[in-house]
Amino acid sequence: MKVLEVSDSHLHGGAGIASNRIFSSLQKTDLEILRVTSDTEKYISLFPGRKFLLMQNILSYFNLDKIIKVLFAKEIVNQFENIIQSNTPDVIHFHNIHSAHWPIDIVKKGLDYCNVAWTMHDCWSFLTSYYPNMPTTDSTNKELRKSLFWKSVQGKKNNLVGITPSEWMKKTAKSSHWSTQRIETVHNPVPDFFFNETDRLSIKKALGLKLDIPAVLCIAANLSEERKGGRLLLDLINNKLLEKTQIILCGNVELSEPYIHPNLYRLGFLQDDLTLKMVYSAADFLIHPATIDNLPNTVAESLCSGTPVLAFRTGGIPEMIREKQSGWLVERADNNAFKLRLNTIISDKSYLSLRESSRKLARKLFDENSISNKYHEILKSLSP
Repeated sequence: MKVLEVSDSHLHGGAGIASNRIFSSLQKTDLEILRVTSDTEKYISLFPGRKFLLMQNILSYFNLDKIIKVLFAKEIVNQFENIIQSNTPDVIHFHNIHSAHWPIDIVKKGLDYCNVAWTMHDCWSFLTSYYPNMPTTDSTNKELRKSLFWKSVQGKKNNLVGITPSEWMKKTAKSSHWSTQRIETVHNPVPDFFFNETDRLSIKKALGLKLDIPAVLCIAANLSEERKGGRLLLDLINNKLLEKTQIILCGNVELSEPYIHPNLYRLGFLQDDLTLKMVYSAADFLIHPATIDNLPNTVAESLCSGTPVLAFRTGGIPEMIREKQSGWLVERADNNAFKLRLNTIISDKSYLSLRESSRKLARKLFDENSISNKYHEILKSLSP
């Protein structure tokens, strides 16, 4: 059975990382997996090419941006159809497509040839934004394309099946255009080495961390992003919290001079999973101050490393964090409530007793072999 795996990004962003891990796990099965991305020559490339970029520059000079968008969408669909015809997949499996600005029409084109599975890493496929109550990300033209796409799905002979990393995403999708489609929930996998126990004391020393106060970790590609809790994070850093704990930041963040402090460690953006694993292990717990999220990789990776997590009760996060087992949940998206809970955790040192239970729960939720089997079963069910 041949599966064509389609993801706008190879490794960048949470969805790109998750799709890469799913692809890697499925490569170990009896499926023949081909991959299409926009950002690497390692796999099949779906990219307009130099001639199109030259034409785009010429049209842009004459302020013909609307024509560029129409031609870009048409070129991507044509290229994708050529890829399908050249590789003749039995099933096409989509992940995110929007970060490469691919049109939703490529999913419709896929349905012309075979059954399609679509893993939803956010709400883009059925909302005008990535998450509910967020500003729209779609232009009028893109939203019209999306509306026409969903009308066309009902008349297709081939099936469109949704896969959601969280039950929350499934419920949210079911209240939308996906209401009549089959949807399965399958968590994102985490590589097995994240579960390995490490010498935490040695790692703390290697990172230059103090051993007499707790180490609190926060990780995101863009730590300043509002949805990821950027404002709350800056508030925590500027608070007296740094007098009784040390904060480790992994990711891009904009801090002004007053935020410089000897208990603040800025490690930048880490792309190497092994290094990330070491940092998770060194931390006493992770804070994830996002106001909305699906099934964040950072929370899953932290739990697999045995590091409990403090987060808001939002999106799919309650499916990952269980009180007094793998961390703590702040009931409402309130910054003061988050800070109060954080101070309580530091004072009572409850994080000390949750390492083993966090890892044990994570094994049940994010084991790559179990998740690979679930994906394998779904994709097999779509084979002609």
